[in-house]
Order: sequence, then C-alpha cells, then structure tokens
Amino acid sequence: MEIGSKARHSFTDMLRGWIILSRPPFHTVGVLPFILGTLIAWRLDSAFRINVFLVGVAAIVLIMLSTYYAGEYYDLRGDMLSAKMERKIFSGGSQAIVKGMVRPVHAWKARGLQMVLGSQWQKRFFTAVQQEGALYMSRQTVTCGHVHL
Repeated sequence: MEIGSKARHSFTDMLRGWIILSRPPFHTVGVLPFILGTLIAWRLDSAFRINVFLVGVAAIVLIMLSTYYAGEYYDLRGDMLSAKMERKIFSGGSQAIVKGMVRPVHAWKARGLQMVLGSQWQKRFFTAVQQEGALYMSRQTVTCGHVHL
C-alpha cells in the first residue's frame, strides 16, 4: 500500500494507526514532571485542585500530540528511508504514516486541531492558577515545540 492511499481500513485498524501515531509511551516525558510538580505543591503547601490538575494534564497531552503529529508529517521522507534501512526505537518515527495506517493530510489537520485545543487548555490552566508569567511561557513552549521541527 502506498503512502496516503485511500484504501479502506476497519475502525480497529484506523484506531490502531492513530494510537501508534500518538506514541503514548513518550508522553511520560511531559506528564510525569507535571505530576511530580503537583505532588511537590501538595506536599509543601497542601495545594491540590483536581480540576486544575486535569486541565493541566490535558493541555500537556494535547500539545505533545500536536508536536508528534507535526514531526511525523514533516519527517515522512526520512521515515521512509528508515523503513528501508535499519530502524531503531528512537529513529524513523512511528511508521504509522509510512505504513498507510494514517494519511499524511489527516496527521497534519489533527496537528492543527491539537495545537488549538492544547493552547486553549493551557490558557484555562494558567488562568485557574492565576500565573500570568507562566501563561506567557506556555505560549512560548507551544511555539518552540513546533519551531524545532
């Protein structure tokens, strides 16, 4: 099957493709530090609000998804080469687009949606904790996450 083909896939195959594209194990690098920071805040100040915590985790995951989807889209040519050569766990991407599990245009559109949603959730998070400087920094994080590609 060629990249971006319009072959029909079952719902299960489509779902599997999006899960692979999303790279769940790699979300720990964003979510675990946030959980650690939450635990430190709770331990030092007895400060914990479940709504703020959930909004924060959602924002992190959405921004990371946006960055991963953009990376898969922009790295398609390199990922195709990696598929032909020896692929390593940290190189060659998820291969979901290369294997035709997700169309490149869908990954690109999902990237935009995740970026918008993630930015809105970050805004809600930092408004909830009333940290204006942190809101500015979060916007810079979103920008940097996509500029590095």
